[in-house]
Amino acid sequence: MDDKRLQLGEWLFKKRDYTPIPFIALALVLLALDIVKPSDLSVAVGVASILLGEGVRFWGVSHIGGISRTRSDATGGLISTGPFSLVRNPLYVGNFFLSLGLVVASGAWVLVPLFI
Repeated sequence: MDDKRLQLGEWLFKKRDYTPIPFIALALVLLALDIVKPSDLSVAVGVASILLGEGVRFWGVSHIGGISRTRSDATGGLISTGPFSLVRNPLYVGNFFLSLGLVVASGAWVLVPLFI
């Protein structure tokens, strides 16, 4: 069982840039088919989440520097300042809130628990 979970974790890590895409695509399809309708509340909450995500990402990148833009195995020293003193990878946290905001802004509330 642990071997299967490890394999799944490795696969998800390799595909991490693409995991939000199905949820965002489904939200867009639901919008196009007029199944969901964004409300003022969903747009406001979604935009707030997007801004939070971008803010966290900006704060994280300001502490990690250019190494965040590479897929190289080379790493610098352990960063433990700023947002890295609170969570291990604030860029992932920022991506989560950014993508969540897109789903929420669409008004597809039913997708939120699935996305989380």
